[in-house]
Amino acid sequence: IKKQISISPKIVRVATGGRAELNCIANATPAAKVVWLKNGVPVHANPPFVLLADSSLLIARVEIQDMANYTCVAENIAGKRVSEPVPITVYVDGGWSSWGPWTDCKCPGHAKQGQKRTRVCNSPVPMNNGAACKGASTESTPDCLPCSAGRWSSWSEWSECGPDCTQIRQRSCVGSSSALQHGLGPATTAALVANSSAAQAFAIDSGTIVNCAGKSQQSIKCNGGLCNYTAQ
Repeated sequence: IKKQISISPKIVRVATGGRAELNCIANATPAAKVVWLKNGVPVHANPPFVLLADSSLLIARVEIQDMANYTCVAENIAGKRVSEPVPITVYVDGGWSSWGPWTDCKCPGHAKQGQKRTRVCNSPVPMNNGAACKGASTESTPDCLPCSAGRWSSWSEWSECGPDCTQIRQRSCVGSSSALQHGLGPATTAALVANSSAAQAFAIDSGTIVNCAGKSQQSIKCNGGLCNYTAQ
């Protein structure tokens, strides 16, 4: 047997349900007996494994449990050689679940309008860099009122200290960060509610109602400026 034997191909990546074949390249005189190992354990000619006449190993229908390192061992009266292991990676493409029930389209602060339903890419879940599900995860009626969670702009500078000894600062609901990243620009603020822990602001972002939870205005007590100023 020559000093080195090898397996072809060197790397195998196959989808579940697919077919994989490994060839053991061992130039030997007299002909060598070839044994295949899966993670160091001998492989027997039981489904899905088929030992071909040319000593190749065929996996007729690959499943996740077949993902392993495969090695071929060639032996004759002249000696024994072991190949470098070849990994078989088994990947799973994602599949959609069934559609869920229809539910009302409802945005905070607005009346419900239209219906929508969703599905999940978990039948099966993509594995080992398998393809994600194609298509939309949400389906809605034409009159569905779209809405999403928005984000706040930065706070403004504090105002001058006013006659009521108060300074204020404000911020705006400017829509989703993804909209800004795609060059859609800031949304138009439609309403602002100030000084309440349950306050919400709403904006219109490319036709979608965007909700920002939290305060749009803050105030603090101050001294100076017009505070306590009395006209003479």
